[in-house]
Amino acid sequence: MNSEQVKQAARACGADIVGIASIGSFNYLPKSQNPLEIKPDTKSVIVLGYERLRGSLRPGGIDTPFSTMMEQTYNLCRILETEGYECVPLNHLSSNLRNQGVQIKDGRATPDVIVNMSDFAYRAGLGCIGKSGMFLSPQLGPRQELMAILTDLELEPDSVYENDLCGDCRACIDACPAQALSEGKLNRESCRVCNTGAKKRNYDTGYEPSRVAAACGRACVAALDASDNISRKYHNTFAN
Repeated sequence: MNSEQVKQAARACGADIVGIASIGSFNYLPKSQNPLEIKPDTKSVIVLGYERLRGSLRPGGIDTPFSTMMEQTYNLCRILETEGYECVPLNHLSSNLRNQGVQIKDGRATPDVIVNMSDFAYRAGLGCIGKSGMFLSPQLGPRQELMAILTDLELEPDSVYENDLCGDCRACIDACPAQALSEGKLNRESCRVCNTGAKKRNYDTGYEPSRVAAACGRACVAALDASDNISRKYHNTFAN
């Protein structure tokens, strides 16, 4: 299978956006974040984005079901493994899980490598990191959930996305009631006190709060909807 065939299969399985990164683009990472510590013969990293409905940002709106994303990612893995290529599906995990496993071989990381999904998506050409620190795609802005697949199938990688979707916009920074944002840097502890819709796991400080439905995320969605920077259009602009 080639890159275009893999992307067609990913979309048929349910992914809204898909990009491919070469494993060589992750050489700089420490062992605790490096996909080669998970699958040493990885040749390609396939990154999948699943749309979060704009309406889900409203009070009581339902997030993209994790079980649905996992099933659709798993189905793509089944297609590739049927072709003889091993696949490791990954999702975002808490950084608190690091350093809790037992090293199985000298020189290898402990078996609790936690990857950065936003960085994966950036290196797969799907978009950029915004001033909010959230991943932004030119199709959906911040409205996607990310999954990834490590595979020994060597694929043509996508070029890194070089545009800046934020420009001079500061909507997310100005909207943050906790003043937790400053040009791409997030103060997690300040963010945790926000009660405007941030999805927090108070029992696990290793997770960054999910902020798409919070004041900063909704301000970003509204600003991008009113601009020409994203391709997904609605009949009505987002009334934040």
